[in-house]
Amino acid sequence: MFKEMTGAQTMFMEQDVPALKNMKPGGKEHPIDRVLHDGDKVELGGMTLTAHLNPGHTPGTTTWTFPVRDGGRTYNVVIIGGGLQDDARLVYNANNPEIASIWADTIKKWQSYPCDVFLGAHSWFFNLTGKLQEAAGQPEGQSAHRSRRVQELRGGCSSAACEARWPSRPLQVHRLPGAPAPAAATDQSA
Repeated sequence: MFKEMTGAQTMFMEQDVPALKNMKPGGKEHPIDRVLHDGDKVELGGMTLTAHLNPGHTPGTTTWTFPVRDGGRTYNVVIIGGGLQDDARLVYNANNPEIASIWADTIKKWQSYPCDVFLGAHSWFFNLTGKLQEAAGQPEGQSAHRSRRVQELRGGCSSAACEARWPSRPLQVHRLPGAPAPAAATDQSA
């Protein structure tokens, strides 16, 4: 386990604790050193990080914010937790009927955080490929990516526009060994 390998403390939002207690990796209890709540502060390497509850990916998905000083300037860093799962159902979701409004609230929160440096749980959240291309002098870099994202946030995004900018990826299901398969979705629109 990560904790055993590194000695790191494990911290989780209260809303994810019940699911974590049901996980028994290697037959052992999931270690939980600290239960976090929205707005809690965590000291790490001389920095203070703030934990923000942003449910959607899981009930306790956490976004972290913290300031970083560089070159005499302070930058606001935001690291969002998991995004919307590829197989998520936002309407007619019998397992989570409120998921669309939960996601709408989370997106509003994300938009409210002061942000100079945006990072996320996956490199495609913050266009790592584009940043690397820009650093190598290729034109389709971070600036173009940022402009498209701002335009979409301000003006909305049609399905065709979203598909063009965020092409569908093959469905990847990541499930811990022994975790139950998700319940089959049912269309309740009929």
